[in-house]
Amino acid sequence: MKIKNGFFLVIVFASLITAPFSIKASAKSSASEIVLAASEFFASALYATDEAGGLRFTGTQTTAALVTKNGRTNQTHRHYQVSGYRIGSETFIQFDTRKLNINTGQPTDATDSKRTSLLIRPNVIYGKQSGSEWVTQDVIRLLTQFTNMGVLDQFFILEILSGERLPLYQPHMSYGADALLLNEPHATVKVEMSAEQYAEMIEVWTQDIRSLLGPASDNMSDIELRLVQMIAHRTLTALDAEINYVFYINKKTNLITRIDGSLNTADPNGPRDPGAVARTLAKSSLRLYDFGKKIIRIVM
Repeated sequence: MKIKNGFFLVIVFASLITAPFSIKASAKSSASEIVLAASEFFASALYATDEAGGLRFTGTQTTAALVTKNGRTNQTHRHYQVSGYRIGSETFIQFDTRKLNINTGQPTDATDSKRTSLLIRPNVIYGKQSGSEWVTQDVIRLLTQFTNMGVLDQFFILEILSGERLPLYQPHMSYGADALLLNEPHATVKVEMSAEQYAEMIEVWTQDIRSLLGPASDNMSDIELRLVQMIAHRTLTALDAEINYVFYINKKTNLITRIDGSLNTADPNGPRDPGAVARTLAKSSLRLYDFGKKIIRIVM
């Protein structure tokens, strides 16, 4: 995790672990001071969560394909059970399609045989569909091909948890309302980005194109990399994403124990009807647990 060795010293955050809430409540604090306090408090929680030595997560995700024409919107929903682990710089995540109740049309706890799995390691991503073998994926293809499944939503959540590009998200952090989860008091930190702010982030994000492509960039010339960078920037910016995440932080342990997310994007494939507008709304809720417990990693 970059926080331990990268952009700033976590020691600076020590005082914020015990006193972020007084800063939050102060009417005299400027907007920039509140953003700074929230982002530093979040970084301290991220550090504590990483230091715990691995974790598991589970939850649900719903994606809605929204097609609007003449003021009317049609929705097609897909429901997933999401689970996985994160340990060190490795993350495993799988999406299981949830079965629907034939009478109500609502999702059940049962899942069918359709499963998509991702294994994310430094500079390389492996993907696997039900009944197939693991294949390498670059970030650009992954995010654009699986947008309708909500992979982009989970990817940004996991990237924030990794801390690798945390400074890109910190300016968009603020405190949310306190919450009580499992009888434990929690603070909340929100990450909110408009489509314009998302585009500004992608501008910086795609500059380091080699890290996004991983091994696929090893044999590319500078001209080829520049071309891919331009395509990646145009493709990801066209997603026109609006990001809203809420991270729940246990006040006693300083660990992140829950994440609620909402990601609204343009459909990269566009609507079949040229007179319509297509977007995808992904909503998810993840519970983080088993901090520091033994995790059996995926063997490639």
